[in-house]
Amino acid sequence: NHMPLSTWGTGDALRRAQECGVPKVAVLHFNNCFNMSAELLHTVAPYAEYATGYMNYNFFTAGETYPDVFRRFGQPGPHTTRQLAGLFALGNRAFLEAKGNHPTAGASVQLARMKGIADGIDTVARELLQALRANPLGSPARKAVADAIQAAIEAAQQYDTSGGGGFGLDTPDELTDIGSFAITLQTPSALPNAVRLAARALSQLLTDIKRYGSNDLPWIDTTVRWDFKPNVEHDLAMNILLPDPQRKGIWDWRSPYYMDINPDPNLPLVQPHVIDFLKETNWVEFIDEYHKGVRFAGLLAGTIPDFPIFNAKFVPPQKPPYGQGQ
Repeated sequence: NHMPLSTWGTGDALRRAQECGVPKVAVLHFNNCFNMSAELLHTVAPYAEYATGYMNYNFFTAGETYPDVFRRFGQPGPHTTRQLAGLFALGNRAFLEAKGNHPTAGASVQLARMKGIADGIDTVARELLQALRANPLGSPARKAVADAIQAAIEAAQQYDTSGGGGFGLDTPDELTDIGSFAITLQTPSALPNAVRLAARALSQLLTDIKRYGSNDLPWIDTTVRWDFKPNVEHDLAMNILLPDPQRKGIWDWRSPYYMDINPDPNLPLVQPHVIDFLKETNWVEFIDEYHKGVRFAGLLAGTIPDFPIFNAKFVPPQKPPYGQGQ
């Protein structure tokens, strides 16, 4: 029926497995798109030591990189779970970059860190809430704060869920890198110093998570470039849903599920479960406050995306040769 396992369902499946005696998993490798996600990582954190994933698209290779990963891990010498988690990401990078036109960004995190990271996101959200609520709705001061937040979102790394149409990585795409956002939030002078301090603290919590970033033209659309800053270590970490980042009133199709964290018991449930990340942080409340005064215009269509497979036969288009002076 084309229905994926939900974020809550993924955590519940792991919980049930451990209740049946399955040992705690060493490494969860989310070998697909967008699952290096703050929401998912926080949900599975109790059930594994490390998780490896990709913040944007990953180009499906059906596990073709795994034999080399396990060969490397099987060589003599002491090995760690962190090393195995990193090998999954770096193996993916080596395979895709060797072909070219398959740029990705990979990361791995010790899942015990997710409680602190969620607390850091909560603190940033709480300070942004206070900065917005310190000024009356409609006032110039409040507009300046909201505009500064929007500018920080637009300056941060976006991941493509096609909110803007096409494959360009920019707003109004609805997934934002929380590490990059924590960096860009430290710049706007219109935001209180408490926001900058909270953002700096969150940025420090997110160091050493990015394993690599590629820079290339994706084969699915060679008119755009995906630059995940290969030579910068700590600019990226994990994605987080930030629907309608430019406050146009056009929301991501997942928003009704994501934003309804306190369902009315007298109404039919939109979904049967709400993940702890949404209940334990101020992230949803911040998104709601950020959109106060914005007229709702509609939801983006929820469609099954084309899977960005590994394209072994892709040949990049050649620019036509031009003579001198042409």
